[in-house]
Amino acid sequence: MTIYQGGVEVYDEIRHKETYPKVGEKLNRPAIITLYNIKPKKDQTGVEKEINLRNLIEKGGGEHISYDKDTFTWTFKVLHFTRWGDGDDE
Repeated sequence: MTIYQGGVEVYDEIRHKETYPKVGEKLNRPAIITLYNIKPKKDQTGVEKEINLRNLIEKGGGEHISYDKDTFTWTFKVLHFTRWGDGDDE
């Protein structure tokens, strides 16, 4: 498992290519993920950040649960694990 600024990855798809578990096996299961310190970019409001996060997670097949604009905490649900995060490289 790798946790990095703005995201989390349970299985490295390249390193675990031969042993990457199928959806529903091992840790590749539904989960609720909470990421902290997911701040808006300098030119972005909290509302704009939440819209971007919602679009990002829904595009990946997940479900946006909440984004707290005061604590910068983002919670979302996924059906399986891959690489999940806010997509910002800052």
